[in-house]
Amino acid sequence: MKAVPFVLVAIMTCSASVRSQVMDAATIREPVAPVASPTTACILGDLPDGTPPPPPPPKPTFVVAAKDILTTTTQQQGGRTITIRRIKPIALPPPPEPAPVQTALDQDALQEDLAETGGTATFTLIGQPPADPEVLVPIQALHDIYNNEFARLKAAYEGRERAQLQREAELKANPPRPKNITINYWRTERPAPAKGGAK
Repeated sequence: MKAVPFVLVAIMTCSASVRSQVMDAATIREPVAPVASPTTACILGDLPDGTPPPPPPPKPTFVVAAKDILTTTTQQQGGRTITIRRIKPIALPPPPEPAPVQTALDQDALQEDLAETGGTATFTLIGQPPADPEVLVPIQALHDIYNNEFARLKAAYEGRERAQLQREAELKANPPRPKNITINYWRTERPAPAKGGAK
């Protein structure tokens, strides 16, 4: 029976501590000031907006002379003809040119776009703020991109949605027909070395 007062005191102490923590958490719910970052976050290059990309460069082609075809087999699959030909070894065509590197947006045009955009996004910390404010830089950068590039992001998203619906309608109206495939292969004159063996 003597332990009852100690239990009551412990319960009252715990409830006071919990109430204090809830009050502290409630008072910290304030908008966070933008964190200073070394660079301003922005989108580099163009956003995909559903516009069809330019056609890729034509793939290098090569013609196999009839005298270089050693064996030919064909089979039907999915409404198309697959031709498999074993040919004499040939030199492969050179690899395609690398894609051009995208450049950064013009900073003057970017600043004009930023001046025209309004209705900014913010975030709120609940609880203790981090000891190192630098951990908030990536979060602030995402908000900067949203606030500064909202018009471009929205237009690009709507364009992609329209293009997707248009592609689905075209595929439904005109389903693609499977194309015939020709596979050429050859064996090297010298077999590959065994795994772990001398080269």
